[in-house]
Parts: sequence; C-alpha cells; structure tokens
Amino acid sequence: MFRASGASVIDLQRIRIGSIQLEKLDLEEGKFLLTETGIWK
Repeated sequence: MFRASGASVIDLQRIRIGSIQLEKLDLEEGKFLLTETGIWK
C-alpha cells in the first residue's frame, strides 16, 4: 500500500498517529491517508 510509494519518516509517523485516532473514528482512515499523504490520489 503506502509502503510502495516510498513514504518518508514524517509520513510514517503521521500514518502511525492517524491509525491510533482511526481506532476511535474507524471510517476516517481513507480520508486521513488521502489528506495527509496524498498517496491514494
């Protein structure tokens, strides 16, 4: 997934923090990855 795109350390930290928040929000996962990393665009 996002690993193949060569995400930087900062991106990985954002994703890590995001996934913690996602456990609470659930369906915000896709939106978070889209807005913070731009990988899915």
